Amino acid sequence: MNAETSPRRRKRALDRGSLARRTLLSSLASLPVLGLGAPPAFAETEPGLLPNGVQKVRFPFELLANAIFIRASVNGGPPRLFALDTGSTNSIIASELASDLGIQSGDRFRSTGAGSDSNIAATVPRLEFVLPGGVARSVGGGAAISMASLWPLIGQRIYGVVGYNVLRPFVVEIDYAGRRITLHDPAAYRYTGSGTTLPARMYGGYDPQVDGEMIVPGREPIPVRFTLDTGAGGTIVASPLVDKNRLLEAIGRSVSTQDKGVGGSVPTEVMGRLSAFRIGPHLVERPVVALSRDKHGSLANEAISVNLGGNILRRFTVIIDYPNRRVTLEPNRHLPDRFEGDASGLLLAAKGADFRTFVVESVIPDSPASEQGLHAGDGVVAIDGRPVRTYALWEFAEELKQPGEQVRLTMLRDGRTFSRVLKLRALI
Repeated sequence: MNAETSPRRRKRALDRGSLARRTLLSSLASLPVLGLGAPPAFAETEPGLLPNGVQKVRFPFELLANAIFIRASVNGGPPRLFALDTGSTNSIIASELASDLGIQSGDRFRSTGAGSDSNIAATVPRLEFVLPGGVARSVGGGAAISMASLWPLIGQRIYGVVGYNVLRPFVVEIDYAGRRITLHDPAAYRYTGSGTTLPARMYGGYDPQVDGEMIVPGREPIPVRFTLDTGAGGTIVASPLVDKNRLLEAIGRSVSTQDKGVGGSVPTEVMGRLSAFRIGPHLVERPVVALSRDKHGSLANEAISVNLGGNILRRFTVIIDYPNRRVTLEPNRHLPDRFEGDASGLLLAAKGADFRTFVVESVIPDSPASEQGLHAGDGVVAIDGRPVRTYALWEFAEELKQPGEQVRLTMLRDGRTFSRVLKLRALI
């Protein structure tokens, strides 16, 4: 079946991997877990939150690799692409692009995030953001951090991250199905929908967490905390929870892979499928998740528990009431959608200035790709006759996630092209 005409293969819902994962300015291991009792009876507000005295502002967003991106201007510049990331305490500028924005950074420091490596970052004293709809926020405590390792996945450069220090005064409503964000003045906001409102802890003072359960075969439900992370494309179980509950033994079939976060390379992750997550009354069945093997960085921190990314969040309208510390989840039509994982066995990297040159980094053993003799270093030229340059890497991954279909790959090895037909099948 041709890639252009298959409706199943054209859907855009990346369930494997993640984007920024935990975009953090310091090691989460050093931050306290903040307890939460009953939500406060009223919210403190900041005057003039929204322009022209309005009570809410709505604007579109782009969902790329299941992460949220908006067009925002900073320090008087033109609108640029920024991730909107509930998993980041402060807002971040890509250090590679700071000069394009006219931003001068200050003192340098060492930062860690999702990976086990550390990065050199620099302080940015003040950032003047203007979000879509004219919402202006002046915030301090920003940072300039390298983000180049994140660009290949979405096939373009992002200029940074809009984090908690911008979002904190608002009720933030994220309509994943409609691709719209609404910022509400908390003094005027009242929820009247059919969703479920849950009390939230603010981990580290900024990151919303809600209680729930993880269900694995043959076990009693495991209590967990779900840490909401709109900057992550996939969902990751922190390594202490993996080890404590012996999840590698419980999940059955799995595949090993690697990922990258702002903290650097993540060693080996194991991709597998759980029976379900229960979040309030909502059952998310058969999710594909990554089981972290990190020994350092945020995903080696037990308090993170389950880092809930866009592959699950996109099945809801998510409302984060920051001032009153509560989260509302309203299921949309995608809640029952099946989670698909890679069905090819190809682990690819995007190269080149435009991130449109795809190269095989490794091949999963006993997979369609290995059975067709593909190996590391092979280039991918086309799929079903369509050049790969028409895809971002996350989009191309979608074409390889439909068990039961066949794809014809045009490959490049040692300067010569050849074709292979992969009969896709579920690996997990």
